[in-house]
Amino acid sequence: MVCSILENATKDDAELRDIIGDSIGNPEEMRRRVEERVRRKGPDILQQKTGSALPMPVSFRDFDPMDNHIWMEFYAPPTDKDIDLIGSVFRSFFVLGRLGGFNSMNMQLTQLPLNAPFRYSTEKAKEALDAFFHNIGDVEFQDNWGRIWVDLGTSDPVSLDVLINALTNVSFDHVGIKQLVFGGKNLGDWDEDLTSDQPDFKSYKI
Repeated sequence: MVCSILENATKDDAELRDIIGDSIGNPEEMRRRVEERVRRKGPDILQQKTGSALPMPVSFRDFDPMDNHIWMEFYAPPTDKDIDLIGSVFRSFFVLGRLGGFNSMNMQLTQLPLNAPFRYSTEKAKEALDAFFHNIGDVEFQDNWGRIWVDLGTSDPVSLDVLINALTNVSFDHVGIKQLVFGGKNLGDWDEDLTSDQPDFKSYKI
């Protein structure tokens, strides 16, 4: 019975097929193959978290969603890998916002009663006002600070909730963010005169 289940499972699962091979019916060989797989893939499967276990504080300082900076203070200057990750988060954030994805007037599935079957009305979607980002700058980094200028246009605060959720998990799993600040000027002794051709300045082009 067990052998039959495994045989059927391997037909549709290439990775399982690669692990099991022709060892079905031979428990010792199957165990050996699984242990070998874990040895080879262990570093990928059990990848150590590199972020911070501390919660990421979030604050707002006279934040104008249509013309302001979002600031991040890191526990240490971010590496090139960290910069690529943070930049990718903001690029995804911008693409979704530019396409009108952050529109609280058209969140039909979220607003359904608990356990109700999913349904979607294109007529209701037409009634919702547009909610588009207008523009966003590149992500800039100096020392252990990063910032990005945003004009969130007619998008809703749900966009900020989504961004905070994403950066919270980035901070926990990948690169520790000491604080996230919406608004404010020249945090962390930010030097407006530094440019991209200077070693203390890095940026990620959105």
